[in-house]
Amino acid sequence: MSVDVFIDRGERTRRLTVPKSAIIRRDDKSFVFLRVAPDRYALAEVRPTADAMDAVPIEGLRAGDELVVQGHDRLWMILEQGDGATVAGDGQ
Repeated sequence: MSVDVFIDRGERTRRLTVPKSAIIRRDDKSFVFLRVAPDRYALAEVRPTADAMDAVPIEGLRAGDELVVQGHDRLWMILEQGDGATVAGDGQ
């Protein structure tokens, strides 16, 4: 006896993912810090499309964007004290 089985996996879509540690959640919104120049960072709002263990599918970024994955709490504090546009890092 034999059985033919068909499994529909749906349509495959390529998604951009980022490390979960790069995402900052504040006031029901999600953000990341993008590196826009050496020692300059900009806050960007992103839209996680699912929850995962380590990498999160995301909308609002482009492939090749450089993100801060550690130390963003420090950048957030500097941003709150500054003009709100970009943050100058200290080179560390």
